[in-house]
Amino acid sequence: MSFSFFKNQALKNKILANIILLLLIVGGGVYFIIMPATFDIEKMNNEIIMQMVDLELKYQRGQNLKKLKETLKKIEPELDKLDKVLIKRTKALEFITSLEEIAERNNVTQKINLVIDQNKKIKENQKTPLQLAVTCEFNKCYDYLSALEKSNYYINIKSLEFTSSGKIENGPSMINLLVFADTYWR
Repeated sequence: MSFSFFKNQALKNKILANIILLLLIVGGGVYFIIMPATFDIEKMNNEIIMQMVDLELKYQRGQNLKKLKETLKKIEPELDKLDKVLIKRTKALEFITSLEEIAERNNVTQKINLVIDQNKKIKENQKTPLQLAVTCEFNKCYDYLSALEKSNYYINIKSLEFTSSGKIENGPSMINLLVFADTYWR
């Protein structure tokens, strides 16, 4: 294309041609330079937002971990009590003996039904049902239940069934108490 063509054109056409040429250059600059830069900036903005969210989550986890450590330090002295509450399988005889001692101290007659399946795979902490059949005077039953609650073992009583067993000759009325509970073994 020759510039002599533009020399022969009228001033109006020259201005129009310059404007069109300028618009094409600006449009090309916008399309080839500014638009890709805008997309890159938007992409970087999204990445920065994702990193900010990730950092915020990590900060929250760190704060939660810090609180957890503080709480653990507070309850750490109490963890030994939890170990004492859970009954070791090797100490089943001690547990039964303590139940018998509680019954003897409270002058009640009891039958213990505790099924520990030795062949069953031992879990870390396992719930085992316990059933106690007790015959006693009413106030002795109350003392017996209080002693069970105060024992070193965690016995979670699920239900109690009281039935009258009659009256002893020239004595107090007797009650049959059936205790359904759970014990926790390790």
